[in-house]
Amino acid sequence: MAIRLEDAELAALSGQRPELWQRYIVLRTLMDYHTGLVGANRRISWRSLQEALYVEPGQGLEGTGTPTKAKVRRLAEGLARAGLVRNRSALKQLIFFLPLAGTDQFAPNKPGTNPAQTRHTHPGTSDSSNDAACGPDPPTTRQVPNSKGRAEPGTLPVSGIRKEKTVLTHRLRDGPFSASGGGGPTPGRGEPDARPGGPVSARADAVQPIFAYWQQVMAKPQAKLDAKRRSAIAARLKDGYTPAQLQRAIDGCRASAWHQGRNDRGRAFDDIALICRDAARVEQFLALAAGQHAEQAALEAFLNPDPGPLEGEFHVVRSRP
Repeated sequence: MAIRLEDAELAALSGQRPELWQRYIVLRTLMDYHTGLVGANRRISWRSLQEALYVEPGQGLEGTGTPTKAKVRRLAEGLARAGLVRNRSALKQLIFFLPLAGTDQFAPNKPGTNPAQTRHTHPGTSDSSNDAACGPDPPTTRQVPNSKGRAEPGTLPVSGIRKEKTVLTHRLRDGPFSASGGGGPTPGRGEPDARPGGPVSARADAVQPIFAYWQQVMAKPQAKLDAKRRSAIAARLKDGYTPAQLQRAIDGCRASAWHQGRNDRGRAFDDIALICRDAARVEQFLALAAGQHAEQAALEAFLNPDPGPLEGEFHVVRSRP
């Protein structure tokens, strides 16, 4: 079974331990592409996840064999902190939700089921997706007898084989393809509208102002909005953070002396991909921004006291010549 990781998933996995990568890939192979859930339809258990994470022992290798149940739980908690997994377990059923994974895009079949088989009505033909995706079969013209019982010239004889509609059973990124409908893509159920002015373009429009604000605050006008930075910002917008909140997080990073290079490495950690790496990082920088705002307000109150009326007794002291 082939899987495809979205940009947001790769951004969240960037810098994580190989064990977390392995654990996430196992969950992705078990995910239901209609709902993004693991364990809802085909049940899973901690024991089955332990067996799926088995590593063949080898000379000089560490951490081989079957991991313990406690270690598998810690890996699940690590994926949850990275924003890749949410535990939706109910009663005694273990269920995970993968919020960053693309759903209903290219594999509509639930895990553990076989794809629908297309019946062959033509000998020697194949039902592979490559053949079906090439477009519809050429139309067959029937031999229509005229009033005298003769066939019209230029028509093909009837083969006697009934031709049936063939529908591609695999959903691609742009939607399902029907081999009898011209081979054109149609939007899949639950997918965002990719037309101009739709949700996708609106989200893309929201990414650029945030990146431009980061360029201005960090004094990096030559920085480029690459795929990693774009996916990190888009992922946090998908989590529900507003552009104003992400801008305050950028301010919090700018106010942190440690992130600006005053650390033991002498290196700045102020990239927008780091600020928007996951929800925990955004909340950390929002807290730094709130502390900076409180300090600034206290300083302004000290330097600019409220000019109220002076009350009390005043004595004029004159110096002697």
